[in-house]
Amino acid sequence: MSGLIFSTSDGGLKWKQVFSSFGSFRKIAFIDSLTGFACKSTGYICKTIDGGVNWIANYTGSYTDIRDFAFKD
Repeated sequence: MSGLIFSTSDGGLKWKQVFSSFGSFRKIAFIDSLTGFACKSTGYICKTIDGGVNWIANYTGSYTDIRDFAFKD
């Protein structure tokens, strides 16, 4: 994966780049239609609260390659 996130609003006919950063994304998952998370190879976890239109990168404090995450109910 690359350091890019794309979004579509028409079922995949057209795609728009909505986020770009250094390093590769390892996993992207949504817990509902608006809230999603993405982990990166550079120690960042990114979050969206608007369905993926905008993303905020949060540094974990370690340059560790984050490959996976899970949600607990």
